[in-house]
Amino acid sequence: MARYSSLQTIRHHRPRKLLVVCHGNICRSPFAERLLRDQLKKETFEIISCGFHPRPGRPSPDDFVLLARLHGIDLGDHRSRVISQELVRWADCVIIMDDKNWESLQPFMAGGAGMAGEAGKVVWLDSWGLHPEIADPYGQNSSRAHETLKTLKNACAALANDLTT
Repeated sequence: MARYSSLQTIRHHRPRKLLVVCHGNICRSPFAERLLRDQLKKETFEIISCGFHPRPGRPSPDDFVLLARLHGIDLGDHRSRVISQELVRWADCVIIMDDKNWESLQPFMAGGAGMAGEAGKVVWLDSWGLHPEIADPYGQNSSRAHETLKTLKNACAALANDLTT
């Protein structure tokens, strides 16, 4: 159901303002944000990432920055941003990684926890991949983090393709 809903959101609403969300905004969402910017640079998109962790300004972990560079993405200057209702309202599309993100997003949705308001613009990034969720690499070994980055790259490529065709 989430996959179908996500695909419908992209194909019918043609969003241009993308908000990429994960728990801490230090690994998955900033990687996806910068990757999508690279993939969509010939198009007119605004892309911002943020997270639910309440402390803004945190850098990406050094080991993750190094691993991201191996995948062509520089997170050296990234600092985390905290999600807000203003950011959710600004976005045409809110891209999430997992069930935990979905649950944490509910208070930011117009109309509360129901399916009204902002819920119609939520897209599960895993809808374009083979995994049920995109695992949080924070605190994981480099092998698991590498797998997460491969998953993100594949999912972002498929999302970018659907956004531009």
